[in-house]
Amino acid sequence: MLLYESQKSMISALAFSPDGMLLASGDREGGVMFLGLDGSAESLPSVEKPRRPLYALSFHPSLPMLAVGGEAGWSCHRLGDDGRWNTFGPTMPTPTTDLAFIDHTTLAVGLGDRLKPAPGRFELWDVPSGRKVDPFFPEAHGVRAIAACPRKKIVAWAASQRHVSVWDTRKQDPLRITQPGHCLAIAINREGTLLAVTSDWITRVYDLENKREMHMLKVHKGQVASVAFSPDGHTLATGSWDRTVRLWDPQTGREQSVYEWPIGRINRLVYSPDGARLAAGGDTGGVVVWDVE
Repeated sequence: MLLYESQKSMISALAFSPDGMLLASGDREGGVMFLGLDGSAESLPSVEKPRRPLYALSFHPSLPMLAVGGEAGWSCHRLGDDGRWNTFGPTMPTPTTDLAFIDHTTLAVGLGDRLKPAPGRFELWDVPSGRKVDPFFPEAHGVRAIAACPRKKIVAWAASQRHVSVWDTRKQDPLRITQPGHCLAIAINREGTLLAVTSDWITRVYDLENKREMHMLKVHKGQVASVAFSPDGHTLATGSWDRTVRLWDPQTGREQSVYEWPIGRINRLVYSPDGARLAAGGDTGGVVVWDVE
């Protein structure tokens, strides 16, 4: 187990690099740290001050490129031959709630206010050309979270109007799934067959192929703020303000294990690309990485 305490404010975003050797961690003060599996920590210098809350990090699937989004907008940063991270491509000042690469050129962007209902939209951007790709989807109260399945060209977003939209980008209209409460986090498995949605203390698992709810996971004693499928799809991880991370079998809905780390309320979870490690970020500014296999 590795514990990083290089950030002092709440961890609000996590992302593993494609090779799994680097973990990017973002906080509510707008800082971004690169955390190495050797315990090293280095800041991303190209994030400008004054800093504003950061909510989203997404690595490019193959290039040394990181998309960063938050209250100050979103931008992409690329590692140069000189070992420095430099801003690359479009830079947009609109408040951004989440980001996800859905293929080697396209970035999904959620716009709105992370903390309260405000007008926003879901957009796609072609990063190399710096152009927005049609169509886009307005959301009257903004987008809260995004999840992508590049293998099936599926992307989903949670809106503050208490619904989740699941869109096969090869088709015209997204599937809309109504929710009983506000959704703070969502995840799609690698095969694009399962969707996990958190609302208050509950996580719901949906079968996307048959368009039905499979399970309602209700063990947490606090807001479930993050959810992640393992790369092989056999495990679903949930992180809660009750300070625990729980692992589930998404097919049966049975709990497999529970972890509690000294990082406060859990706000973010992410699996390494090989599924061997899981990282969690808490409201104390701490990040934990541990082996789950």
